[in-house]
Amino acid sequence: MSKKKILARIISFILKKPSHWLFVNENREFTKSQYEKISGCLKLFQYGLPQAYIFGKTEFYSREFIVSEDVLIPRCDSELIVKETLHEVQKRKNKKQIKILELGTGSGALIITVAKECKNLGISCVFTATDISKDALAIAKKNVILHDVSVDLHIGDWWDALDVTRYPFDIVFSNPPYVGAAERRFLSKNTRFEPKLALYGQYQSKSGLASINEILSKIDGKICASSGLILIEHGFNQQREIKSLIKEKHLNFLEQYYDLSGIPRVVKIGV
Repeated sequence: MSKKKILARIISFILKKPSHWLFVNENREFTKSQYEKISGCLKLFQYGLPQAYIFGKTEFYSREFIVSEDVLIPRCDSELIVKETLHEVQKRKNKKQIKILELGTGSGALIITVAKECKNLGISCVFTATDISKDALAIAKKNVILHDVSVDLHIGDWWDALDVTRYPFDIVFSNPPYVGAAERRFLSKNTRFEPKLALYGQYQSKSGLASINEILSKIDGKICASSGLILIEHGFNQQREIKSLIKEKHLNFLEQYYDLSGIPRVVKIGV
């Protein structure tokens, strides 16, 4: 996006006016307060702060979501795990009620998108989401209200956020922290503003698999034994290590999904 377009978007944001309004009011003078706010946003942009954080919102799956520096900015890569979750929902459409859980929801963009799409499909589901960050859950709650969906939000560390009576689930999905020490050099500069907890997890590791290992280690009894499954988004070079973890935990590797660039991005696991 050009600097001129960025400036126009910032002015539109500060004045709370549509972009076309600027073209017919280009000679309008700003108040001192408006000028200071516009100048402040420009400085943040020049510093490298992502636009999503400057404007407090971003688009995912053709919907607008509230974001802050307390949550990761939803990426188009994560559309794959949403699509595969919906595919699994459709396989179970004749079930009276499908129980779906997202571990580590962040902004709530993924579970809310699944909820909206399920509603459009006319499929009855119960949605639950967890996160260890109360600040992230506050953003998720705002997005739940914004999109008028029902998602039960819980604070806590992965499975431990929920009482045992809530298990098992039919479908679980997660985009956990999976950036290892060795992969930091591949990250874009914008990620320096994103929450370290969401990128690296509580226990940073060289491989980046600490969170995935913890999720799989405690999966027993959490998903339906007959047809339950978990979908996990992972890094571009973690496919082999994750398969080893699945074997080590005596779980079933069901399928590997690839993004549009042909990179392994999501794994489907059964018990």
